[in-house]
Amino acid sequence: MLELVSLAGMLELVSLAGMLELVSFAGMLELVSFAGMLELVSLAGMLELVSLAGMLELVSLAGMLELVSLAGMLELVSFAGMLELVSLAGMLELVSLAGMLELVSLAGMLELVSFAGMLELVSLAGMLELVSLAGMLELVSLAGMLEFVSLAGMLEFVSLAGMLELVSFAGMLELVSFAGMLELVSLAGMLELVSLAGMLELVSLAGMLELVSFAGMLELVSFAGMLELVSFAGMLELVSFAGMLELVSLAGMLELVSLAGMLELVPLAGMLELVSFAGMLELVSLAGMLELVSFAGMLELVSLAGMLELVSLAGMLELVSLVELFVVEFVSFLETVSFLRKVNATTEPIPNRAKQNRVTYKLLRSFLLNAGSIILVGTFVVHIYKTIF
Repeated sequence: MLELVSLAGMLELVSLAGMLELVSFAGMLELVSFAGMLELVSLAGMLELVSLAGMLELVSLAGMLELVSLAGMLELVSFAGMLELVSLAGMLELVSLAGMLELVSLAGMLELVSFAGMLELVSLAGMLELVSLAGMLELVSLAGMLEFVSLAGMLEFVSLAGMLELVSFAGMLELVSFAGMLELVSLAGMLELVSLAGMLELVSLAGMLELVSFAGMLELVSFAGMLELVSFAGMLELVSFAGMLELVSLAGMLELVSLAGMLELVPLAGMLELVSFAGMLELVSLAGMLELVSFAGMLELVSLAGMLELVSLAGMLELVSLVELFVVEFVSFLETVSFLRKVNATTEPIPNRAKQNRVTYKLLRSFLLNAGSIILVGTFVVHIYKTIF
């Protein structure tokens, strides 16, 4: 049952009914076998092998290399703590090289790669992926739906199935897009663009330039509050340059132009026009029918379809109706001539024919002088009018 063999204390063999066997060579080599189930091999403590019915195996070379296998299910390999591999039936795998490189795989579903904490990759069945390079670059992807990229907090990109996108470069440039509907671009708060499906757009350059467009209907442009333009479907337009120049147009019907309150022009479909230059010169025209011209209250001209005209120069000279006055003078002349003829017909003949001719001459001269005055004044007024305009 029990056998012991010893050769000068160098070699020892112990066998208990073939069940337990121990072999020792000067304490250097030891082999223990229990019915073939458990085996231990040790070479001066340098190499150790443990096997439990082929299920569990351990190999150690001076603590440098270790291998553990449980029926091929779990395997661990360690080389001086530098390289470690853990495998659970091919499901979970871990590889570590002195803590520098680590790989974790759970049946190909979850994978983690880390190189000295610098580069990390996490993948869950290709659904979620994370890449980090020393905290500098990060990428997160959820089945291509959500993506996030960060470069040391400088550049960030977020995408949700192409619906929502955000790009930020050190907080300087930001872009937000939701299915191409809403877009925002900001460059350090200097330039901002907002677009809602191409309907509403806002552009701001450090608060200096602003543009608002709603489906091309309403547009506003402002440059540091100096220049402003408002357009509503091309119907209403307003232009203001530092409050100096203003233009208002309602479908081309009404237009107002003001230059620092000095010059103003209002046409209503070409019917009504008003021109004012610092309150000095004013012109009002209603379809060419009524016209009023005033120059510092000195010269005024009113015309109603060319029929009635009034000219006043500082209240000194007034001319009413050039046409009418000419006609009145001419009629007066004809009436005078007719009256003289009647007098001649009812009275005795005038012996002195020369005296009659002198009377006729004086009447004709008076008419010509009046008509000439009218023509001269009218020409003067027209000349002033053309000179002004």
